[in-house]
Amino acid sequence: MQEAYKNELKIYVCGNGGSASTASHLMNAFNKDLSYDQEKKWHVISLINNVATVMAITNDNSYNKVFSKQLEGNMVISQKMIFF
Repeated sequence: MQEAYKNELKIYVCGNGGSASTASHLMNAFNKDLSYDQEKKWHVISLINNVATVMAITNDNSYNKVFSKQLEGNMVISQKMIFF
C-alpha cells in the first residue's frame, strides 16, 4: 500500500455483506482521515458504494460480475492495481 501511495496508484476495495460496509469505511478512512491536510492524497475507490451501479450490473449480468464489470476498461498494463 505504501508503494501505491508513493506512486499515486488507485486502490480498489470491495466486500460482500458486512464486508461491504468495512470496505466503505476503509475507503473513507484513507481518502478523508489519512489524506486530510496532506500534500499527497490516497486514491482509494470502493466498488460497493454506488448502489445504482451495483443493482444495474446485477440486474443486467449477474452478482458474480458486480465488481469485475466496474473495472472493465480500467486495466492499464503499466500500472499496478491493489484490491482489498
